[in-house]
Amino acid sequence: MKQCKVGMDQENIISTFASTQFYGDPDAYIREFLQNAIDACNTRAALEWSWGTEFLEMEEARALNSMRNPYSPQISIQYNSETQRLVFEDNGIGINARDIEQYVAKIGVSFYQSEDFSTQQLHYEPVAQFGVGMLSGFMVARALLIESRKDKSVNTAWNVTDRQTLEPVTAKWIEGAETMEYINSNREQSGTRITLVLRPKYAKNLSLQRLVHAVQHYMLYQPFPIQISFDEKSVTLREQNHIMDNPFADILGIISIRIMDELMEGCIWIYNSKHQGLIGTSCLYQQGFLVTDEKKDLGLKPEWLRHMTYHLHLRKKFLTLRLARDDVAHDENLTELRRLIGRRIVEHFASNPLGLNQYIASGQQPVLTEYEEEMQLLGKAVTVEVYLKGREIELPVATIIQGYTGKSIRIAFISKGLFTYYRQNHIMDFRRFLAEYQLIVFEKNRDLFCQLLAPYQGSMHYVISSECPGVIYEEMDADFHMIDMEICIDQIANMRVEQMNLVLEATRQTVMSKYAPGEDDLYMRTLELGQVQESDFYSHVMHDDLDSIVRDIREAHRKDKTTADPQPTLDDVKEKFEQAIGQGSDTEMLIHEFCDKLQIPFEKISSEDFSAFLRILSLSKQLKSPNNMRGKASPIPPNRKARRKRK
Repeated sequence: MKQCKVGMDQENIISTFASTQFYGDPDAYIREFLQNAIDACNTRAALEWSWGTEFLEMEEARALNSMRNPYSPQISIQYNSETQRLVFEDNGIGINARDIEQYVAKIGVSFYQSEDFSTQQLHYEPVAQFGVGMLSGFMVARALLIESRKDKSVNTAWNVTDRQTLEPVTAKWIEGAETMEYINSNREQSGTRITLVLRPKYAKNLSLQRLVHAVQHYMLYQPFPIQISFDEKSVTLREQNHIMDNPFADILGIISIRIMDELMEGCIWIYNSKHQGLIGTSCLYQQGFLVTDEKKDLGLKPEWLRHMTYHLHLRKKFLTLRLARDDVAHDENLTELRRLIGRRIVEHFASNPLGLNQYIASGQQPVLTEYEEEMQLLGKAVTVEVYLKGREIELPVATIIQGYTGKSIRIAFISKGLFTYYRQNHIMDFRRFLAEYQLIVFEKNRDLFCQLLAPYQGSMHYVISSECPGVIYEEMDADFHMIDMEICIDQIANMRVEQMNLVLEATRQTVMSKYAPGEDDLYMRTLELGQVQESDFYSHVMHDDLDSIVRDIREAHRKDKTTADPQPTLDDVKEKFEQAIGQGSDTEMLIHEFCDKLQIPFEKISSEDFSAFLRILSLSKQLKSPNNMRGKASPIPPNRKARRKRK
């Protein structure tokens, strides 16, 4: 077997990563260089805080650090239109010659994902992830010049094992080159300065407004000041986090849901079509940087909502970003975010489910979800108009399902206008129609109703009335026998049972600790026995359901050959007992039993037929004492009067 070494075309790989085909937006390099600068500053801040504090209490650590010169992170972007050079500079942790060789010059290797970084055990989660961001500069530049000096804080942290050199370094990376040149330099300030020699085509379109817009577009806020200079003009950005801003809070018809927890912060808006142009588009940030905007459909809107827009910020690394950082992987993390958003909506409408009704989709598209709590909310929020027990009424779907729990019913779907025509013009057939269906559903939210009843739905088909021209409707068989078992499995009702038990137990323990009653105290025993065990509760509820199911199955198989014959009732047994007393001999009893087996009415047997029975039975050798009929009058069947002879 022959083997060959797998390799990569380095020039082709670099050109791929340094193209708009990969990043899409030619200004994406600004995001990449800002992320590196912010990581460098935050890492230095975390290292300086950890200096000498490993054995100190928090109060002592604060006091010790207050005696040092406070570290103030600084980031700047500078452009000179004459030289066409764009500079990104920070006063962060910096890099040295070892970092150039092991991380900067190696594509796909990130210092912030390395063991060198993780062993420092800093209280900071970096944004950098893939180790390819530096290549984005070649989308707009012909060469990169790197000047840097490692900050001394890398050697003062409490858990440093290998001291690093603080010797400053200067590196040059030219487009298309297979090597990166670097030398020691005389830079005195800690941090990194990266100069991009721009391509003339890109440089002529660059402006201060474009730089500012790019920073504001990609960053949710600036954690510390970022100074942007364009020749003689300069602006400093220090925007606060605006993700919690809610400009639609007071607009009637728009539901605003504010979120602020450990994972995410922001707002969700639910609305109707008339507000669609007002709300705008969704956006999602992670660790302060834009992940995706309206161009990408992440599937975070629940299927059953008409319209939803969100402005959300994930405080920590949660979603799996794609390599270009302009989209996310559709994996279990994105699914979990969808579930969390759905839960927030459920919590908002929990106290008033009917308030959600006007925002629910029409039902022409699938609305069912895999999240049980959302389906429960839909059941309470979706209402349908029905004809029930002689009157028209609007009910939530959940109420209908609960009302028919443990039963099998037939449902008719008919338009309200046709129903009125049917009732007024075909009275007799309309009565038959009412007797045949336990529930009649009109057209409002009909599609939603059918989807929510999908777990219980049997056959469904159209019915065209042959006696009433123009009357057409649909009928459905629905079986609600197993609802209680579903509730048990999904642990829906046991939450309430447990809460009730906790209240009773808390009351009992409070009384015991305060008054110390005896174990046989009437009230203590009442509080103890009043607690319902989950197993007892569900065994009772599901026993009734199973009994009903078994009865239906038994009735359906009553006429099967393998089914036992119906057992006699008490009245049947008493009647047969009384008949047996007056039946006389064993032979007469045998005739009576024969008639019972073949379901022959014994009282309709004539005296001649009865005598013929006796003559036939007299031929049997198994009868112990057959009656001798010679010379005797024909016997008369029991309970029958002899016929009088005609004169």
